[in-house]
Amino acid sequence: MKKHCLMAQTCLAAFAGTLLVPGFMAPAFAQGVDGTTALEEILVEDNQTADGAASDAAEGAGVTQTNAGPVDGYRAITADGGTRTRTPIKEIPQSIQVIPRSIIEDQQADTITEITRNVSGVQGIERREGTQQLDGDFLVRGQFTETYVNGRIALLDQGLDPIGTISIERIEVIKGPTSALFTAANGAPISGLVNIVEKTPERDAHYVIEGNGGSFNFANVAFDVNQPLVENGDLSFRVTGDIRTSDDFVEVLDDSSVGIFPTLRYDNDRTVVQLRGRYQYQEFDLYPGLPTDGPDAPATGFGFAPDDFAAAFDQPRTELEAFSVDFLIEHQFTDNLSAKFDVGFQNADGDQFSTVTALSPFFFAGAPGELTRLDNVQFAELDLFDVGGEAVYKRDF
Repeated sequence: MKKHCLMAQTCLAAFAGTLLVPGFMAPAFAQGVDGTTALEEILVEDNQTADGAASDAAEGAGVTQTNAGPVDGYRAITADGGTRTRTPIKEIPQSIQVIPRSIIEDQQADTITEITRNVSGVQGIERREGTQQLDGDFLVRGQFTETYVNGRIALLDQGLDPIGTISIERIEVIKGPTSALFTAANGAPISGLVNIVEKTPERDAHYVIEGNGGSFNFANVAFDVNQPLVENGDLSFRVTGDIRTSDDFVEVLDDSSVGIFPTLRYDNDRTVVQLRGRYQYQEFDLYPGLPTDGPDAPATGFGFAPDDFAAAFDQPRTELEAFSVDFLIEHQFTDNLSAKFDVGFQNADGDQFSTVTALSPFFFAGAPGELTRLDNVQFAELDLFDVGGEAVYKRDF
């Protein structure tokens, strides 16, 4: 697209007059007999491609095309979460921040909570720091919000720590009300949402395995295998996985998790057919905190160090297991018209065991200053089936 621009002659005359000062000579322009000045034509070329994303020439040679959208270094150019269609971020009238894979790798972020520290107004809930409920999520602008994985709500924290980051392509944080496009059984997000976008198969083969370890017996092994199944790469298979275990500075506490994420994808530039599966299992000890201090506490003789575990040492471990499968078909009919259809199923099962400890009589019946424990057991199983489809027509005006 080309546009022609001309400056107003009055503005140019005023500007040229300011340049006629001693020691400086303004460039001469051809003038007509009526005193007007003939300007050189200025050509302005549009740097937008057909899908609305800036071209490589405009954005620089560092633009990388991914299945989740183009990325220029640490800057994602488009986002899917704001409108549920791939749209340039600068054209979306909403606060959206995207953390692409390049940041995750360069920071060597080990958990999703570490990744979201790059976003203002967002606080991740660590397993031991949170409310210890099965439905705890992120805080966005001071309020609990929902976590989504590939545009679908994550059941029983299946998108949160301690699952690793090997399967993540980017994380999109959308701030502000999003009820028009995202709804769920728990209600529409009010303060915003966190959408985790996972990797999908690519045309080129690559094989990655990595491991790391650290304090408190932390050990982690992760892998990413991408294999084209046909010569031209139209049909590819990718599987990522993460296995980890760790203890804690609080005695007794430890956790372990396993995540496997296989995806089969057909992509011939016009048509995309994709089948994706997810399996996650987490096992950990819930941390109840230390008893609340009160007026009777000094006389009781109960003294707790920061690394003490005040609950029952033999309490059962909490287990979370989630499985999901989704199918997507998308077709680009013309440069302006596209449509897609997707269907998904999720199953999540959680068994939570914890012990609440407090000094009577603040919460429980008992003699003043007596240390009292209350066992807490919760069982939850959720199934979620969803179907979606959309047709999109885009045109530049």
